[in-house]
Amino acid sequence: MGIITLCGSTKFKDDFERINKELTLQGNVVITVAFFAHSGDSITEEQKQLLDKIHKAKIDLSDSIFVINKNDYIGSSTKSEIEYAKKTNKKIIFMENAKKAIKFEPIPSYGDHMSIQKYLKNIEDRTFIPYDGYGYYATEDKISDVLASFDEYSIKKVISNKEFDYVVWFNR
Repeated sequence: MGIITLCGSTKFKDDFERINKELTLQGNVVITVAFFAHSGDSITEEQKQLLDKIHKAKIDLSDSIFVINKNDYIGSSTKSEIEYAKKTNKKIIFMENAKKAIKFEPIPSYGDHMSIQKYLKNIEDRTFIPYDGYGYYATEDKISDVLASFDEYSIKKVISNKEFDYVVWFNR
């Protein structure tokens, strides 16, 4: 369990809500935005500056940030939050893989290393459910810092893009 702050463009409101639910059901405390200015909420420039400052304070409270970078879009505010998270030694997890920022390390002996197809089958069969554990995408011999999705569409996208071939699953 960790404390995770969601970062990303507020035009991706549906993704913020979906990721918030997924990460919460995985046992995490999720901190998110208060307004979706790019999705209809009206705020002044002064309020935006205040909200940016508050969001960095939320990052300070977190173990990591989860970047909602749909279609690899990262705007200037999100870039600033990523840089701030790096500077404050926070773990950075991307919704869609920003390959240049993914960190890899040896696979620990206590995780279940499986093909991504087997992972998807376990999701479809409901053998794996969010509150039972969590997974990270992996290569044959390294685990990434990219949290494996429970969303079938996202998993199939990872398969079709050949981003990863494996998942390492950890039971709670």
